[in-house]
Amino acid sequence: MMNTKTKSILAILTTLLIGIAIGAIASGTLRHRKMERIERMSPQERFLKTMDEIIKPDEQQREAIQQVLKRESEQMVSIRERYQGEVSAVMDSVKKELRSILTPEQSQRLEEHFSQFEKRRNEREIKRLARMLDLTEAQQSQIAGIFEKHAFSKRQPGIGSPDDSSFIKTIQKIQTEVETVLTPEQQEKYRKYNKEKRRRFRFPGPPDEPMDRD
Repeated sequence: MMNTKTKSILAILTTLLIGIAIGAIASGTLRHRKMERIERMSPQERFLKTMDEIIKPDEQQREAIQQVLKRESEQMVSIRERYQGEVSAVMDSVKKELRSILTPEQSQRLEEHFSQFEKRRNEREIKRLARMLDLTEAQQSQIAGIFEKHAFSKRQPGIGSPDDSSFIKTIQKIQTEVETVLTPEQQEKYRKYNKEKRRRFRFPGPPDEPMDRD
């Protein structure tokens, strides 16, 4: 039988282990919640948060700094999105040239990498739409299916530049299919969102919508 001293030591160790376990769970939960909050942020919000943590402005500086950062962050996101299709087209060209050099295993690894990249990009777009349109889980799942269905078409050699007619038609088809899973109110917001993107990046819209000219 255990004596009183041994029981006391075991009780203390048990309490300590339980405390460590609870602390680890709590810490993990907090980290998970923090990551979820960051993932829900738009690119602009993440940029503003990161810069705020780096600069650590005082209250007198904060408003002026936020105005500058917000204006510039919107421009950076606009540039990134504008040339995203062109970058994809270049990468398609790279893959095409490498195909005759790489082994089948190497080609497969490269294709898997690009597939994962596109998947993450689609996930970011769905999160952006979810915030903007207040999408349900079912709607997000349906939109993910639409993106995946057209992923192969967008990866065809020569397709990817905003100036490529096949790329533009694919994008327009995706947008039309996305609208079918939205409510009328969501559709209106989504059309405004797409029209603004077309205006900024000078993509042609549907046949009955003339392209904006500044």
